[in-house]
Amino acid sequence: MISIILLLKIVCRKMSSLYALTTANNHQMQFMLTLSFLACRPPMKLKSIRRKRTIEILSNTENLQAVRSNKSDILQMIFYCAGEFTYKDLTVKADKACALMVKIKSQNEMKLHIADPGQTQSNITIDIRMRKQSKTINCDYRNSGIYAGSTKAFDIVL
Repeated sequence: MISIILLLKIVCRKMSSLYALTTANNHQMQFMLTLSFLACRPPMKLKSIRRKRTIEILSNTENLQAVRSNKSDILQMIFYCAGEFTYKDLTVKADKACALMVKIKSQNEMKLHIADPGQTQSNITIDIRMRKQSKTINCDYRNSGIYAGSTKAFDIVL
């Protein structure tokens, strides 16, 4: 098994820097981009970021990519088609392609951000289950004009 971790600096500007973490495991490539609002970091600082593993890859398939920020406990998912994702006691189901971000605030409360990168101008339905409680969110992008696909936020109480 080949396992290589390479931290590659892509863009470095005065107030922000963008890095990519590339992991090759059994010939499957995974890419992760993180944005930092600090000045460019020296190479030793980059190694400490990699060791801390602040971002965990939860899924990397052709239908779904999901990551979790260990620092902020935020889940981010990209559904390339309808599908379902489960992490611990949280299950998220999307009826079509979309980008989601979930911040769990308490045992029955969370913040959900939905985006439609394909700008399909259609309705996206998200089903969320946590600890045997569930809620359905309908995100309507119909007739959204120049705002087609833009992020919409929802406060959810189960």
